[in-house]
Amino acid sequence: MKVCFVTSVFPRGENDPTASWIIEIIHRLQARGIDIKVFCPSFKGLKDQHIHSIEARRFRYFFKNQEDLTHDQGAPYKIREARYRFIAIFYVFFGLIHFLRYCRKEKFDILHVQWPFPHAIWAYFASLLYKAKTVLTFHGAELLLVKSYPFVRHFLKHAIRHADGITSNSSFTKSRILEITDTTVNVIGFGPAVGEIQSAVKREHAKKANPRKQILFVGRFIERKGTEYLIKAMPEIVDKIDCELVLVGVGDLEGELRQIAEDLGVEQHIKFAGVLSNEELNTRYREADVFVLPAIVDSKGDTEGLGVVLIEALAYNTPVIASKVGGIIDIVKHRETGMLVPEKDPSALATAVVEILTNDELAMRLAEDGNRFIKEKFDWDKLAGQLHDIYEQVLARR
Repeated sequence: MKVCFVTSVFPRGENDPTASWIIEIIHRLQARGIDIKVFCPSFKGLKDQHIHSIEARRFRYFFKNQEDLTHDQGAPYKIREARYRFIAIFYVFFGLIHFLRYCRKEKFDILHVQWPFPHAIWAYFASLLYKAKTVLTFHGAELLLVKSYPFVRHFLKHAIRHADGITSNSSFTKSRILEITDTTVNVIGFGPAVGEIQSAVKREHAKKANPRKQILFVGRFIERKGTEYLIKAMPEIVDKIDCELVLVGVGDLEGELRQIAEDLGVEQHIKFAGVLSNEELNTRYREADVFVLPAIVDSKGDTEGLGVVLIEALAYNTPVIASKVGGIIDIVKHRETGMLVPEKDPSALATAVVEILTNDELAMRLAEDGNRFIKEKFDWDKLAGQLHDIYEQVLARR
């Protein structure tokens, strides 16, 4: 079986944490004997690469210094600017030309498309010309464009009807697909992107080196992550507990977030850690006393499609708190695998954080039950097995 992963994002080097889940799922599928290659865009002139022993064919689509439609903030956000909408035309055109040439050479059995808008159009023409089957995986961000650009609905409706298999990263994303057209959608999430699920013993051993309470957030500093509400919760938290909030990530809102912390007088309790390597991130997860994802439905209607960082935190037996939005509810069951709070509510966040940081029994139970839950539902080998089954099913329809 020969499969091509078609994606807009792929690690740009061995130490780039971008879309680490793609590396994990490909390795698990390769272990099952599937030959997999990746087709993805260049980033500022990047050429073809082998990343973690995976062949990545990159295509050029614009001038080198402006070839940044993908990665970092992500294309669905960047195309809000006129400049990126113009670049997107070249992205789609040159992507199609290069992809058809690549498929003619490689003769893939299956074209597995991540983020079907606009990549499904490449797979559609390639499937007509070279008889490959297509599987579309929705992550949520592409479905947001339906509200801003009505033609996207018609595009995706056509793509879904002509695909041989459809998957989504969560039940929430599935519900958005079904709003476009009635179809069969297989929900297949992702496991932790920073390594294997750890044992409680390993985590407790790591925590002893840092007795100060640690609150952890990992994610881009963009509106839908809701980071500002966590910062606004800090005055109430530090009034009761000696703790530090570690913010791992970068983004356009970093300056604004720093200003909010300064205005509230809690900047000395907040560490902006920037982008970390997987090894450094592992350490942060192990040392954290609680992980918080204060996600919101943003001004464009976007929110978390799944919340993989919650899975990563639970993989290290770290109790989690998150907002009750989007696909997060597939992971966090209130007071069973974590704690859910209303979105945009700093006081509710503060109350939940303080409760976990002052109740060791509760923290341990939520962490252990959450860890068991993700071992059952988000184990990489099981997820790879589900995807492998879909591949075999679509090939059997020939």
